[in-house]
Amino acid sequence: MADIPSAPGSAPVVLTFSYRLSPRGEDRYVASKGTEPPTRPFVRANLAELPPDLRARAAALRKHLPPIPSEDSPLSLLGVTVPFLDESTDDPAVVIGAWEALLRKQQEERDATAAAQRAREARAAEESRQFKEQMKWWVTDNGSEALRTAHARGYNVVGLYLRERVAKEFPGFELDTQKKAKWEDRANPSAAALNLETETLARASQTVPRGQVRIVWLTRGIDGTNYKPLVRLGGSGPQPREAVLVQGYLGRYALVRDVTPEQPR
Repeated sequence: MADIPSAPGSAPVVLTFSYRLSPRGEDRYVASKGTEPPTRPFVRANLAELPPDLRARAAALRKHLPPIPSEDSPLSLLGVTVPFLDESTDDPAVVIGAWEALLRKQQEERDATAAAQRAREARAAEESRQFKEQMKWWVTDNGSEALRTAHARGYNVVGLYLRERVAKEFPGFELDTQKKAKWEDRANPSAAALNLETETLARASQTVPRGQVRIVWLTRGIDGTNYKPLVRLGGSGPQPREAVLVQGYLGRYALVRDVTPEQPR
């Protein structure tokens, strides 16, 4: 098909395709030219002079091209993304291909990010469904009269449900719903801690993987109280406590119980 001639007096479309030289490209340029590589390399293409297929490809890129950099503003300072080339070029076909590849990669990254977000949302929705289903049967089989009544009437009873369930399954433990607790590894655990850990492992065998029950030094309580080293060195203030920690309770919570709350580290 023959090219359609431009209307008399119409201005040609000239596009500027900026790019950057890769480290390899800069080394090749210096080796070839013996001068510093350009900081703002580009190729200008008059669309009227391009073959029809290449002209169509260039026209499709028009809205994606960044502003032409000024002489005192290198591309690296403008915060724009441009393709990298391993060779300096003045061939429009080369830079057009590089820009197409860059845009494809960016679209693939956006698609992957969106897919990952959808997967996270789907997992969260499924976890929420499972949590509510588990709460429903537990309340029916084990809940207090007040809990069963409130649940049957459609009230939000998550807090009451958790308190009652923890009290039955892990008596003496506190539930860290706000994820405020912090801890560090405990070396040389006490006999009391080991005994409590043994008891807790037996209780957790039905609901929590064995590896998620550990003896730790509690360095921040579930109320947000910090047990900092500087405070410990001063000999006053809250002290770290030996505790048994249960992670992954009901798939989302941590449980904490002091071993010897009256004895500082």
